[in-house]
Amino acid sequence: MTQSEPYSFVGRRVSKYFDGECFFGKITKCDDTKRPPFWHVVYDDGDEEDFSSRDLIKALEHYEKHGKDDTKHLTR
Repeated sequence: MTQSEPYSFVGRRVSKYFDGECFFGKITKCDDTKRPPFWHVVYDDGDEEDFSSRDLIKALEHYEKHGKDDTKHLTR
């Protein structure tokens, strides 16, 4: 990931485990007014959180492994 392209991730699907359950969400915006930038994620259940670049990479990789279970959004 390059710091010059932080907005390229907006709209991408991500996933993450919470308490042993896989949750799916979407990157809805990027805040690059500070360095490093942060990405805002809204999960399908309505929860929200901000991701650092490390969190973002983990969530994108997790989705690559578990996205096939994302029945609500079959396209990436």
